[in-house]
Amino acid sequence: MILGIDQGSSHTRAVLFTNHGRRIAEGKAPFPTSYPQPGYVEHDPKAILKSTLTAIHNVVRQSNPKKIAAIGITNQRSTVLLWDGKIGEPLSPAISWQDRRTEDTLQKWAGTPIQEKTGLPLSCHYSATKLSLLLDQIGRKRKNLMAGTVNTFLIWHLTKGKSHFTDPTNAQRMLLYNITQKKWDDTLLRHFKIPANILPEVLPSQGAFGEAVIEGRNIPITASIGDQQASLIGLGGLQTGIANVNYGTGGFFLIHTGPERLTVPGLLTGIAESTANQTTYLIEGTVNTVGSLFTWLQQVGILQSVSEIDRAFRKSRAPIPFLPALSGLAAPHWIGDAKGAMFGLTGSTQQEDIIRGAVEGIALQMNDIYQIVPDAIKRKIKT
Repeated sequence: MILGIDQGSSHTRAVLFTNHGRRIAEGKAPFPTSYPQPGYVEHDPKAILKSTLTAIHNVVRQSNPKKIAAIGITNQRSTVLLWDGKIGEPLSPAISWQDRRTEDTLQKWAGTPIQEKTGLPLSCHYSATKLSLLLDQIGRKRKNLMAGTVNTFLIWHLTKGKSHFTDPTNAQRMLLYNITQKKWDDTLLRHFKIPANILPEVLPSQGAFGEAVIEGRNIPITASIGDQQASLIGLGGLQTGIANVNYGTGGFFLIHTGPERLTVPGLLTGIAESTANQTTYLIEGTVNTVGSLFTWLQQVGILQSVSEIDRAFRKSRAPIPFLPALSGLAAPHWIGDAKGAMFGLTGSTQQEDIIRGAVEGIALQMNDIYQIVPDAIKRKIKT
């Protein structure tokens, strides 16, 4: 059997499959998100690890761990943290990909061809600016310092500190990885003042990431990949032209472009997956606020449960224009300091109109992404 671990922005899920893809067991465990001040979004690394171990053990209790042949890990991308490589103790919160604390400092990091090298624009949503800030606070010369995205942290702990690895789909989101040369970029490391020795070794997404110790057994970790790439591939998007829209905390529009790296102004270029013999690419459009918008609607009392969305949508008679930009606007606009807004409120506006406006606002942002995809690519899209 194969154990899949999906470490997301609010829950960790573990699922056990047969080698034919039939689901045997599933476990899920939540963990909290904290917002210590406006623009700050953090997780407790210990809570992430605990939720992962809880989800795994919930699955293992439902089946025979002796039959697990391999483990694959997918995770929220760009979320970054530091830890002590000798004892495993976190040295920082896990700074979420949603966090905007370095927005005001972006200008000082301009002046090097970041997007040409990484496929990503200079943005506070990616790891480099936040990692540099953490190193300013902790000290770049501290002994036993290790850095990485969430997959790297989990792999290190699951292997009892024996493996400090990541894969290209996660390395790219750190804004330090050259996706053409397929290595950490020396120029970018110097630019962001990141010591190379604290970063994980980059292996193919299908690689040998070490052996996790599960219920006293050593089980090889044979795959690590970012969550959106995992969604594309999990739904069969292994061929050039396959497109996928995935809604979670954020929303993502991905088009598999095969072994060719393509560029579309306003969108991201990324690595879809990699093996020892091949790297394939994708084009990606990102909407920062999707699931987090409905969480906010619940927090302020407009929505009681996401199960009410369909009913509210049908009941609405005068939906309002709603710009869902609680974490800035991403593709294709890239206005990091944009704020969410509602327009056209009247005395007759109902909660249902606001909820429907939120849903339609997300759909319109996705349409913005689709509309700038060149016609030549659209003709090749398979959904």
